[in-house]
Amino acid sequence: ITSSVERIKNDLDNLYRDYHNYKLSVAEDAKKMLVSKNDCSYYIASNFDADMMRLLVNYGMEKSSLSIVFSGDDENGYSYNAGSFKLDMKEIAKMINSALNGRGGGRDTMIQGKVSVKEEEIKKFINALNLNWMEKMNIMNKIRDFSSEYFNKAPQIYDSGDKCELLLFDD
Repeated sequence: ITSSVERIKNDLDNLYRDYHNYKLSVAEDAKKMLVSKNDCSYYIASNFDADMMRLLVNYGMEKSSLSIVFSGDDENGYSYNAGSFKLDMKEIAKMINSALNGRGGGRDTMIQGKVSVKEEEIKKFINALNLNWMEKMNIMNKIRDFSSEYFNKAPQIYDSGDKCELLLFDD
C-alpha cells in the first residue's frame, strides 16, 4: 500500500506542476494581447483563475498606470483583478463597483471583485477612464494630507483644468 500511495502522491505532484506551468504559459501568451487604452492595460478573458489574473495584472502594472484583467462571461458576470503603483486602488475599486454594478475591494496597490455587466459595458468604462485626472488628484490628496499634518494648516485645492494650486490657510 505504501508504494501505491507514494506513486499517487508523485502523480499528483506532477499534475500540479504541469498545471502550474500551463497557467504560466497562458498568462505569458496573454501578455502579448494586453490592450492599452488611456494609460490602462486591460485584458478580458473567459476562463482565467485568480492566479492567472494576478500574474497578468502584475505585468500590466509595469507598463501602465492601471492594469485590469476581467475574466468571465456576459451571462454570469466577470471577476476582476486590478492594480497600480501610481493610483489609489481603493478609490478605483469604488469607481469600478459603482460604474459596473460590482462588489469588491482590496489594498492600496491591488483590488479584486466581481461585476455584473456585459463585456461591451466593460470596454465603454475603460474607454472613458481619465487616469491623468485620477493621478493628479492622488498627488493633490497626498499634498493636502502632508500640509495638514506638518503645517497644521487647512489646505484648499484649486483646479482650473490646466493647472492645480494648493492654498494653505490657518485653521
